[in-house]
Amino acid sequence: MSQLIALVANSAWNLYHFRGNLVRRLLQEGYRILIIAPRDDSSDKLVDLGCLVVEQPMDIKGTNPLADLQTMRELKRLYREHQPDLVLHFTIKPVIYGSFAARSLKIPVINTITGLGTAFLSGSIVNANRRGALSTLPALAVSCFFSEPG
Repeated sequence: MSQLIALVANSAWNLYHFRGNLVRRLLQEGYRILIIAPRDDSSDKLVDLGCLVVEQPMDIKGTNPLADLQTMRELKRLYREHQPDLVLHFTIKPVIYGSFAARSLKIPVINTITGLGTAFLSGSIVNANRRGALSTLPALAVSCFFSEPG
C-alpha cells in the first residue's frame, strides 16, 4: 500500500488554495493524502482531487488553553487512527499542537509557518506560551519553514 501523508491546517480552504498544487503532485506520485481541517466549502474540492478529508474543528483565533489542549488530543487521536507516514502542518495551531501530538507517536513532521500572526502581536500570557512552544518546534520536526512576507 502507498504511503499516507497527512496535511493539517486551520481550514480546508487554506490547503486547497495554497497547497493544492502540492496535493495534486503528491497524488500523482502515488501517495495517499489525508486532509485534517475544519470543514468548509473547499472540503469537497479536496475530496474530488482524491483526498480523504477528516473534519477537525479548530478555534483558530481562540486563546483558551483548554480548547487548545483538546485540539492536541484530537489530532493525536486522528494520527493514531489513520497512522500517517508523514505529517505536514500548516498554520500556527496545527504546527504547535500537531507537532506535539505527532512526536508522541513518533510520526515524522514537516512544519510550515507563513506569517507569525497574533502569537507575536499580543503580549498576553497565552501568546507568550505559544511563542515558547514555537521555540521548541525545530526539535519536534524533521524540518521547519518560517516565511514572513515583507
